Amino acid sequence: MAFKALHANGSGSESDVIAAIERAADPNGDGDTSDHVDVVNLSLGGSGGPDDPGSRAVDNATKLGIVFCIAAGNSGKYHSVSSPGAARQAITVGAVDSGDSVASFSSRGPTPKTMTMKPEVSAPGVSITSSLPNNKYGALSGTSMATPHVAGAAALLKALHHDWTPAQIKMALMVGSALRNQEVMAIGAGRIDVAAAAGLPLVTDTPSIDFGLDAIEQATWSRARRPRPASPPRSRRRR
Repeated sequence: MAFKALHANGSGSESDVIAAIERAADPNGDGDTSDHVDVVNLSLGGSGGPDDPGSRAVDNATKLGIVFCIAAGNSGKYHSVSSPGAARQAITVGAVDSGDSVASFSSRGPTPKTMTMKPEVSAPGVSITSSLPNNKYGALSGTSMATPHVAGAAALLKALHHDWTPAQIKMALMVGSALRNQEVMAIGAGRIDVAAAAGLPLVTDTPSIDFGLDAIEQATWSRARRPRPASPPRSRRRR
């Protein structure tokens, strides 16, 4: 299904994006979400964080069983993952080139406020053949080009494992990814490998573990050293 949420120039309102998410959860608008789509691709993003309306809409729809694959953004900086890619339950996608190196434009984590790992995975996003206006095709680059690869992989996994939850599909894509020696906040778990993900013998509902932030309650710190305990007297004996 294709839901048009943006204008022809590629821009639009967050309310329209949320309306598209709600329609994906209830395609015929009858209030019954049992006919929801299985996988959603969102090659879009804007300012915001994990608790803004767009991200909350994604997380709420994920609870219904929908897998959301969302572009990380194209700022190329750390702490710059866009919304709704910052959503806690989304599979946020970064871009790599043909050599599986992180693209210079690919937005990096961690997320604002929660400081969690994003993106979760990466996919080819440099010089990807794509459709253009007026029935044309051309090469484009961006995390918007990488995200459909992951959405397609998620759809294949859902077709193979009908009972897998969105969290299990996310976990499989992360664990099955081709690990590269690059910063995790840039490439995530690695470049996706759908065959490896499909062949995993076991999946769980916890794709990643977040230990949170250490509370900093004072602006300045002073060093303190605990005195060393006195050594007990050594016993001596004649040899």
